[in-house]
Amino acid sequence: MPHQLGLPAALARFGLKVELVPGWETRGSSIFSPRGSVSHWTAGPRGATTRPSLNVVLNGRPGLPGPLCNVYLDRDGIAVVVAAGKANHAGLGGWRGLVGNTMVFGTEAEAADGTDWTEAQRAAYPRVNAAYCSLGGFGPDMCCGHSEWAPDRKVDINGYPMSAMRTQVAAVLANPNSEDDMTGEQAAQLARIENILMRRQSGGIQDLHNITSTSLAELRKLAAAVAASGDIDETTLAAALAPSVIAALGAAKGISAEDVEAAVRRVFADAAG
Repeated sequence: MPHQLGLPAALARFGLKVELVPGWETRGSSIFSPRGSVSHWTAGPRGATTRPSLNVVLNGRPGLPGPLCNVYLDRDGIAVVVAAGKANHAGLGGWRGLVGNTMVFGTEAEAADGTDWTEAQRAAYPRVNAAYCSLGGFGPDMCCGHSEWAPDRKVDINGYPMSAMRTQVAAVLANPNSEDDMTGEQAAQLARIENILMRRQSGGIQDLHNITSTSLAELRKLAAAVAASGDIDETTLAAALAPSVIAALGAAKGISAEDVEAAVRRVFADAAG
């Protein structure tokens, strides 16, 4: 496959500020057929204000030649295109049938760890992944973190988290020109809501995993709306979810709005405990 020369344009199309490292067009192997992406952090200096890891991701390190990513995301949310070809970033592991660096784009964000994100990076990172999706013709579900690709040996990008990333990528793909993206705090709230929705419950709702995929998608949409409002108290969430839960499970099961609200409150109580 040829180098992915459409990468800068794809990034710009999703509203990102783009810079090019000279030689990006031919850097990395042309044996490159990306059908997904892997998100990383650099583990560089905490709170860096410059680009301390750019040289490493460009030229590599002992035992691992560069490039080490396709896009380097600096602290100001600027997408720096390092390589249009295969980069040495993911290593051993895999995600949903993908294996090897030839099958995945790679992003290295300048951050020490999962607590070192800037708001600019949180706003830009989903857009980088959305650009990969658009260019490679795959969906948000094929965007993973390095910790998901290689869970036994990697921790990046834990703390974002990736469930929120994929939700944000889907939102960006649906509306590339939107300026109303969720903030980092709201993304974390959404991840918490999703975790709550996935917990086992009792008293009328046996398990939300039993809800059909269509209804679960609707629940996630409602949860995202609640998260975006900045208010995720149990009363608000329960009231928002009740109609869809009842519709999904069917009136024949005898589940009322009160049942749903009570179950959601119990889950919140369990989570708090």
